[in-house]
Amino acid sequence: MSDTPATIAAKATPSRVACKIKGLSDRAIAWIFVGPTIFLLLAISIFPLIWTIRQSFTNFEANRLNREPEWVGLRNNEHILSDTDIWLNMQATAHFLFWTIFF
Repeated sequence: MSDTPATIAAKATPSRVACKIKGLSDRAIAWIFVGPTIFLLLAISIFPLIWTIRQSFTNFEANRLNREPEWVGLRNNEHILSDTDIWLNMQATAHFLFWTIFF
């Protein structure tokens, strides 16, 4: 009988490593593979969301990076919600969204 590549690899694995691998359950092995993926997805999606919400409470200007942003609280939101042009843009977006989704 000839050895398959899997049995050759199994024989070549050091006994200390083989004992550690043999003791892992299927669930543990699954988490070893899935864990880094979940971490990366959270880092890529959640971190920018939190950073953006934090920046919305400051007067951060991207073209003036050397200047420290000042905490302005809800003034940015008050400015946006009181601007009539913003409401017209939101109305146009809602109109487009409605007709795109439902018809």
